[in-house]
Amino acid sequence: MAIAQERNEKKWERTEEGIRALLSIAEIHEREVASHERQITAQSEQILSLGETTRATDERLNALINIVERQISEGRNGKP
Repeated sequence: MAIAQERNEKKWERTEEGIRALLSIAEIHEREVASHERQITAQSEQILSLGETTRATDERLNALINIVERQISEGRNGKP
């Protein structure tokens, strides 16, 4: 009976160790997921900012194209 109890206690200890190890891994994963979420948020903000910058650049480029087209269509080819 004592041998069986000792065997069961060792199994229980191994089970506890396994549960602790799994809990530790789960905590590590939780921290990694939180870190990835912060990185994704930062990159999303950068992408939005880049989109705004691109729109502003497009507007300025379109304004320049309109000026050049107007100069060419008026036959001046840029001459006053």
